[in-house]
Amino acid sequence: MDMEKLEELRQRVADSHSTLQGLHEQRFGPVNTHRNTMITLSPLQLTIPSTFHSHVQQYQLSSRALQILQSTLDKLLDSYTKEYDDACRKLVQPTIPQLQPLLPNVAEKLRSGIQHHFERYGLPKIMETVKQFAEQHPRPSKPQPALCQSSIPAYEA
Repeated sequence: MDMEKLEELRQRVADSHSTLQGLHEQRFGPVNTHRNTMITLSPLQLTIPSTFHSHVQQYQLSSRALQILQSTLDKLLDSYTKEYDDACRKLVQPTIPQLQPLLPNVAEKLRSGIQHHFERYGLPKIMETVKQFAEQHPRPSKPQPALCQSSIPAYEA
């Protein structure tokens, strides 16, 4: 007896579904039943300009200071990557299907905007810290090796 009631309930649900779908199509148009495929966007790959590296080399930092600098750069890159990933996750949510073809272009603009921000604001802050550190902890430059007293006559000849 219970199986008959379950079958009857299933039939009523199916009938109401088709009735409601028909009413919806009359009022709003056909129902889009296929799921939107998730668009995957390429990951962010920030580049550090060579000028940054050349400026850092001018300060002749110790190996420990260079390790700290690299750690700071890694944290900054990670922060920018997380922001990009969060923004992309929000962009690819299937809210408006008509906008999905535009997503790769939007993601590329987001990528270039983040790269610009990284070069314009992120790296200069780190460079300012490197400069301050180098001024507070100057490294002695290597003096020219002293001439041997025995080689002086050879230079005079």
